[in-house]
Amino acid sequence: MTNERRKMVLRGRSHTKPGSLFKSQIPVRTWTEWDDAVPGFVEIDLVGYERGNNRDEFCFTLTVTDIGTEWTVNRSVRNKAQRHVFAAWIHVMEVFPFPIIGIDSYNGSEFIIQQLLRFCQERPITFARSLSGNKNDGACVEQKNWSWVRDLLGYQRYDSPEELELLNQI
Repeated sequence: MTNERRKMVLRGRSHTKPGSLFKSQIPVRTWTEWDDAVPGFVEIDLVGYERGNNRDEFCFTLTVTDIGTEWTVNRSVRNKAQRHVFAAWIHVMEVFPFPIIGIDSYNGSEFIIQQLLRFCQERPITFARSLSGNKNDGACVEQKNWSWVRDLLGYQRYDSPEELELLNQI
């Protein structure tokens, strides 16, 4: 592929900003009790649809994948504001076919929030996070991000309420 053609290929960007306020209260997964052979231990991640333009508001999809069974549920949100991501999380919990007993998230500020920490502490849910900068953490959910989200929807920009509704129908 020529250099000019390579420039035309759409690629996604990472939209994760480190969440630090409550990070010390959430253990790193390698130091946490974790039995991913049992259904209910999940990895979570967000995928953004900005088509290389991250100005203004655009949609994201929350991907939640069970590590043992690879069962995956997606829920799209209008942006990655904590309230939208948490509401998507509640939706996923309601439709998941078995109880979620452990969450492994990235270190992004959309996940490392007091609301999700309190939610997990009030239920028997283990909440763990990945190591900062470790690209292999979340391999199961990353594979589903590709096969369920990017392969199907590509890298286009989705930012309207109508597109958000269609993303959630898919």
